[in-house]
Amino acid sequence: MNAGTFPWQAILAAVPNHVTVPAMPMTYEQYLDEVTTLMTEFFDVSDEDAIKHVMRAQAADYFTLHDDLPEMRTQERAEQDARTIYEQRNKSRPHVPSKRPATNQEKGPAKGKK
Repeated sequence: MNAGTFPWQAILAAVPNHVTVPAMPMTYEQYLDEVTTLMTEFFDVSDEDAIKHVMRAQAADYFTLHDDLPEMRTQERAEQDARTIYEQRNKSRPHVPSKRPATNQEKGPAKGKK
């Protein structure tokens, strides 16, 4: 060690400048926002459609463990979930045109009424 070198300088010199600190897990709300944003970026989906698909996944309890386990709310997992939700988006609820509701004339008289 040189006369003007302090021990901590030698330690700092040995540590690479690109040391990364693990990211803090996102909050549940931040995580859902990130999945939604990634869907718009990856798949050219509108904000409204991405929100709809994430809300459907949430209603189907897809994110239940994410809420309970903060370690699941990582960027890598958000990317994976965005892809999974996009791939599954119409499998449980395919778009089927709704049937036109019958008008009162088509239904006929109500039961018990003449």
